[in-house]
Amino acid sequence: MAEAETTSAPLHHRALPVVAPVLLIVYLAAVAVLGVAVAGDRVELKMMTVAYLPLPAIAFALPIWTDHRRRRATDAKVRQELFRRVVAELMISVVLLGGSLYQVATVPQFYFTVLYG
Repeated sequence: MAEAETTSAPLHHRALPVVAPVLLIVYLAAVAVLGVAVAGDRVELKMMTVAYLPLPAIAFALPIWTDHRRRRATDAKVRQELFRRVVAELMISVVLLGGSLYQVATVPQFYFTVLYG
């Protein structure tokens, strides 16, 4: 029965929840690359950066968790409400990530130092 509901759902209802896991994987890959650069003594992170790095990952984990709850819900009204919540949480996560990327792009010396040599 759940399979029939998934296939009859509109395209944006099926595609949108896939966005959060993809963005989380991309963000974690970027953090892993940054970790390799730090381990190779190419980049030195400031304390503010270390404290700020987990926030977008946590923000992208929330819509994934809410989408899991949405898929398990049996009531159509609850599923619709949880879908709206997934959309709102995903938008907040993208804004948080975009804001942090903008801050790093405008004032990179506050977040890290590139070491040459």
